[in-house]
Amino acid sequence: MRVKVVQLLGKVYVDVLVDVDLPDDPTYGDFVAAVPAAAAAAAAANPAGRFAGMQLADGERVDWVVEGLAANGVPWKEPVEAVSEAEAAFLAACSVLEQDQAGHLSDLGRFAESLGNQTIESVTREGPAPAP
Repeated sequence: MRVKVVQLLGKVYVDVLVDVDLPDDPTYGDFVAAVPAAAAAAAAANPAGRFAGMQLADGERVDWVVEGLAANGVPWKEPVEAVSEAEAAFLAACSVLEQDQAGHLSDLGRFAESLGNQTIESVTREGPAPAP
């Protein structure tokens, strides 16, 4: 499946399109498991960039509000635009972790592990349903 990997290049974010092994209807865990492969494919295409996030490249995006708990129990709430509920949860968790680490995602393994330690409590669609 085609994803857009967001990389930090100095102080600028760049998008790199790559193909990763994701099922047709990926879960939050599927997104987390795809991070290393997506980051490696993006690094091969753009070695100077550092992984900062990933989202589906195709599909109509709608607004979501995601609420969760960090591994240390601190609650968070994040608005995102995503194609699906699972992608919304993943993007929100990535955003929260990136903010927590102030954009310094130097240890990709630790980042992926931290994503796995997030608790997603609710994902609420705020925008209209995608057109069929």
